Amino acid sequence: MTVQREQLTAIALNDLVASFGWEDRPLLAAALHWLYRRPAETFAGHMAELDAAVGDSGALCEPARDFLDARYVSGLEIAGQENIPSGPALFVANHPGLTDTLALFAAMGRDDLKVMAEHRPFLATLTHLATHLIFVDSNLGRRALAVQAMVDHLRAGGAVLTFPAGRIEADPDIHDSAIAEIAQWPDMTRLVARMAPETRIVPVAVRGVIAAKPHWLARIKRTASERDKRAAALQLVAMVAHGARPTTARVRFGTPLLIADFAQNIEGLHNTLIARMGQLIADGRAAVPTALAATPEERLDWRPANTGVVIQ
Repeated sequence: MTVQREQLTAIALNDLVASFGWEDRPLLAAALHWLYRRPAETFAGHMAELDAAVGDSGALCEPARDFLDARYVSGLEIAGQENIPSGPALFVANHPGLTDTLALFAAMGRDDLKVMAEHRPFLATLTHLATHLIFVDSNLGRRALAVQAMVDHLRAGGAVLTFPAGRIEADPDIHDSAIAEIAQWPDMTRLVARMAPETRIVPVAVRGVIAAKPHWLARIKRTASERDKRAAALQLVAMVAHGARPTTARVRFGTPLLIADFAQNIEGLHNTLIARMGQLIADGRAAVPTALAATPEERLDWRPANTGVVIQ
């Protein structure tokens, strides 16, 4: 096993312990490490392969699509690709977790894409992928440098993906709270309007990455956020260890917002972005195929399946 895979394995196991809330329970943490060591090693190998593919490609989109096609989802559905602009573009997305970022990379098709990402040891260890990330953390100085890096990339005509919530959010296919959560996003459009006014701001809704029926171990947690966190971790284990593909990831691009259209009402830029995101989520829910929109049990398929990309 390479040094990178060993590091990724250790980090993945520690992240699993954190998802269970057992950081201060060494015996339970040790049991998780023993029980899930092999799936963690497999996952680390998968991510190391993805990282190498990103290094060979020099971009995120094609490796992400190949990776999704080979593992983890039963399909990828893309709508609104005609709304993906050339030139400077800020893609603003919700963040339900798991395969959502890979689905977004695959759907965008922009080889100049950079991603605003929380600085996490796992991501930093993926050295090739990390060159396409702009790391953000709580330190004000480093946060300012990240913002400047984003602006510089936009001014150079590049594309940037950002998740304004800065945390994992509800999957719109599972929770009705998804639109309400988007309404709490901080306003970053005013900064972009001032520093990179040629940028087009594109709302993007991603959904269908979390299985509708969580594992019983997740349902025993007290709060919804704790249940979601553990459910995602257990779903990932099932995907890695058993070849399960319980979800079809769906990405929907909205109409780009032109900053010049809001020159006399800059506050309206953020409000319009939130409104369009809410509409994308509502439209996406209405567009769910009948087989997916039925019951959670009918939607959930833990069997291996052939994947496919559908562009609507």
